[in-house]
Amino acid sequence: MDELITEDPSISVESPKFRKSLPEFLSVEEVELLLTQPDASTATGLRDKAMIELLYSAGLRVSELCGLAVDDLHPNAGSLRCVGKGNKRTAGACWAQRASRDSGIL
Repeated sequence: MDELITEDPSISVESPKFRKSLPEFLSVEEVELLLTQPDASTATGLRDKAMIELLYSAGLRVSELCGLAVDDLHPNAGSLRCVGKGNKRTAGACWAQRASRDSGIL
């Protein structure tokens, strides 16, 4: 019968270190180009433009934007509440007043 070892032989082995890369971001020119894409003469275009402005101004993830409810947006105060990563509720300042006013969604 085999004998059991009493010490962990992997105790001195180091785990590989993975470098966490920073997320890529858009340049000012790319953001301006993105904001000109929706057709602001249509209701859908206004909605899309408001969503893009809100994503950019509040620094939201797309999943956070999709999870927003009308009650989470406070345009007069310029703030919103959203559920972020890990199901954490966060509040933040944003450019919500202009985006919601221009789109006509509120």
